[in-house]
Amino acid sequence: MSKAKSNKKKTDGCTKLPVNTYGAVACEHGEVRYQDLEKMNDKLWDRLHEHEATIERQSRSISILTDTLDEWKKFNKKNVKRINAWCSKQEKNEAKAWKAAVHWKRAYEGLFGMKRAAEALGIDTEKTELNGKEKKFKADHNFDVTTKQYESGKTKTVFNITKKKDKLN
Repeated sequence: MSKAKSNKKKTDGCTKLPVNTYGAVACEHGEVRYQDLEKMNDKLWDRLHEHEATIERQSRSISILTDTLDEWKKFNKKNVKRINAWCSKQEKNEAKAWKAAVHWKRAYEGLFGMKRAAEALGIDTEKTELNGKEKKFKADHNFDVTTKQYESGKTKTVFNITKKKDKLN
C-alpha cells in the first residue's frame, strides 16, 4: 500500500506541474515538454502570419496614402500658382482703379476751384445753358484736365482746351 501511495504522489506531482510565463508546462527539472513546445511554436507561427498580413495591409495603405498625398501636393502647387497670379492681377487692377479715382478726385477739386475763381470774378456759374456760339465751340474742342501733386502736398491743375482733329471721310 505504501508503494501505491508513493506512486500516486509522483504522478500527481507530474500532472500538476507549474506553468511558466509562456503558457508551457515545465517539469520538475525546468525543461519544457515537447508537446507544449510544439503548441507554443504553432501559436508563434500563427501570430507571425497574422502580423505579416497586418504589415502587408498597412504597407498597401501607406503606399495608397502616399500617392494621394503626392497628387494633393501637385494640385496644391497648381492652385497656389493660380491664386498668386489672380492676386497679382487684382493688385494691378486695384492700383489702376486707385490711380483713376485719385485723378478724378483731383480733377473735381480743380474744377471746383475754377468755379470759385469764376464766382470771385463775377461770372454766374449757376446758368448752365450754352448759347449757339458756345455750343459750336464745345463741339469743336476737347477739354482736358491735368493734375500734378507736389511733395509739399499742393496740387497743380492745368485745364487744356484743344481743337478736335477733322475726321476724313
